[in-house]
Amino acid sequence: MVNYLPNLNYGRCTLKNYGPLDFKEVFVIVAHAEHMLNKALELFAGEENWKDRTGGYFCVADKEDGIPLLIAQVGEVPKEKAGKYLSFCQEKARRLAQNSIHVSSWQSRNPDQDKWGGAVRMHNKILSFSGLPELGDEAIMLGTCCLIDHMYWKTIQEAREIAAFSSD
Repeated sequence: MVNYLPNLNYGRCTLKNYGPLDFKEVFVIVAHAEHMLNKALELFAGEENWKDRTGGYFCVADKEDGIPLLIAQVGEVPKEKAGKYLSFCQEKARRLAQNSIHVSSWQSRNPDQDKWGGAVRMHNKILSFSGLPELGDEAIMLGTCCLIDHMYWKTIQEAREIAAFSSD
């Protein structure tokens, strides 16, 4: 299940510094995140810390200021966790934007202040997720980046370098 909360403008969604996206393109981006979520849920189904984890909130944010450009619920989110996950996915993106030399929110994580990993920087945007164990949030965002056609990474080595920050 995917619910969209896009920045609407007459049936189109505009991502700053990326250009307008029609709903089909938005669907493709969110579908990549949903695909990675489903793969992670299959892979870690027996893990204790993944128990009852079935989805979360996916955020595409502006790379300069971290303002959400698109937020989508991906998978099932328990009502009692929805506010927390929605808040965390935005906070991760905003924090990564504020730390312009960082490529992952893992680099500025602070569990004592509820600041977690789970956002990664692409060339022109930030992708963030909250709803899984922390390493899972980050891993599905890295996977989503790798599936997006316009990821602008020169090599898969850049994805490996980002993953190294969390030993993911």
